[in-house]
Amino acid sequence: KGLQKEKVPFILLETPYRLSRLIDDLGEYFSGRVCVLGLNLTQDSEQVIEARGSAFKDMNLPDEAEPV
Repeated sequence: KGLQKEKVPFILLETPYRLSRLIDDLGEYFSGRVCVLGLNLTQDSEQVIEARGSAFKDMNLPDEAEPV
């Protein structure tokens, strides 16, 4: 919640089992801001998605992935 006030880009590194919580938080606290979500970086299933924080909830994301 405290990161809402930041005006500079920042990086969050989260564990796979908390991905759904991260998606919820992006929607709640960063709904209008553009976010980049990297999943399973350096793996064959790598994904990099750019969207507003509120848009991630409507996406078909894997249940468990390594988010950055």
